[in-house]
Amino acid sequence: MVISSVYMPWNDRSLKHVSDVETTIRCLQSIVDRFAGCLFVFEGDFTVNESSINECCKLLHEFCSLNKICWLLYDSDDSCYTYHSDGNGHYNVLDYFFCSPQMSADNNVPIILNDGDNMSDHCAISVTVSIPAACKNNTGDFSQQHRSKLLWVKANIDGYRTDLYNCLSSIELPMETLLCKECCDESHHADIEKYYNSILNGLKTAACNNVLTSKIGFHKYCWNPEIDDIKQKCIDATEIWKTAGKPHSGEINATHLRCKYQYKKAIKETAELASLELNDNMYSHLCNKDNVGFWKAWRKRFCSHNIKPTGQLNGQLGDANILQMFTEHFKSLYQPNTPNADLEFAKKSEALLNSTTVGPIPFIDTATINNCISSLKYRKTPGHDGISNEHIIYGSPVLAVHLSLLFNASLRHGFVPNDYCFGVTLPLLKNKHGDASKLDMYYITVSCCLSKLFECFITCF
Repeated sequence: MVISSVYMPWNDRSLKHVSDVETTIRCLQSIVDRFAGCLFVFEGDFTVNESSINECCKLLHEFCSLNKICWLLYDSDDSCYTYHSDGNGHYNVLDYFFCSPQMSADNNVPIILNDGDNMSDHCAISVTVSIPAACKNNTGDFSQQHRSKLLWVKANIDGYRTDLYNCLSSIELPMETLLCKECCDESHHADIEKYYNSILNGLKTAACNNVLTSKIGFHKYCWNPEIDDIKQKCIDATEIWKTAGKPHSGEINATHLRCKYQYKKAIKETAELASLELNDNMYSHLCNKDNVGFWKAWRKRFCSHNIKPTGQLNGQLGDANILQMFTEHFKSLYQPNTPNADLEFAKKSEALLNSTTVGPIPFIDTATINNCISSLKYRKTPGHDGISNEHIIYGSPVLAVHLSLLFNASLRHGFVPNDYCFGVTLPLLKNKHGDASKLDMYYITVSCCLSKLFECFITCF
């Protein structure tokens, strides 16, 4: 299923506008052709009313007819509008949903959301569509792209430790596996895996109950409590205006517009003041940097956020094809130049291990656990399991006991949980002139936090 937002060129009633609309429709047609066989949802500002009699509306109807796309219409209502210019008294329906016929039904009527906290001259719109079972079964996992960030600075640390203590105390310990001195039963591997997942679930449950989450880039640095009060007044005035039938004149409408203008003005003024304050703070911060540190801080603040994921790589389109391209690239990097060289190396390694006398297995106590935990850094990217260093740093003392039991069992049985074997590879441009559509990048792999902690213990011995 392909979902695309559309913003048609502004209608200045010129011949060039018709040409610009044709160009935009050709872009839509290229999307349909590129992803032939997929279901489509197009939404946005089309700058025309569906019932209009003009060339632009005719072109849109032809596009829908040619590709068998449904133009979803609103319920007929004289007060229905998605665009409003209160100063000029202009109201019209310009925002629509287009979708494939398999997703359309008689009850797929778009809804106009006229909310008080929306400062745009376009109202938000929503619609419920039907997704065929075949699409539901083929949906991918986009959790890595849309992962929420845990706000540990606003977390209830005492509540987190209490909940974590309760979760970990309820874990049923695999006593036979933990007391086993040698790996005598492969079923113990499954016990270690289960024990590890129980600890992981305890960390996630405690964090979910006590740590706020937000999408990356969600917070506005210029926001303050005063704007919250003005925003709430604007919402209240809008609700009264909607209850009164959305009048375009009278005291209720005047109050609604006055609150909206005050809200817009407050946001603008606060953003300007915050920008000046940010510039002053940044000036003071950058003045203390040397040449290398200055440009490193500058790129981190202004350059890295502008890099977007590529949709095309070496002529390949789509996430699946790009993933396959990365896989083939990394495979080629680690292929030996000499045939069967890896097999010869494996034989030598096996012979060396067989001829080496195994010494006593070290014991990892809670003091060693706490020392390694104290070396963890804050605000590091979590692994694919969503566990960050803060989960461990803010954990209760009982967490160190469970980690000691888990790691010692792994050492004695020569087995680690499956999550230790996976990482998230992130491509980074080599410099600002790098090309995201080619393999002109270097790569880092983010491992899960507990595997890095276990590695820290291994390197200590």
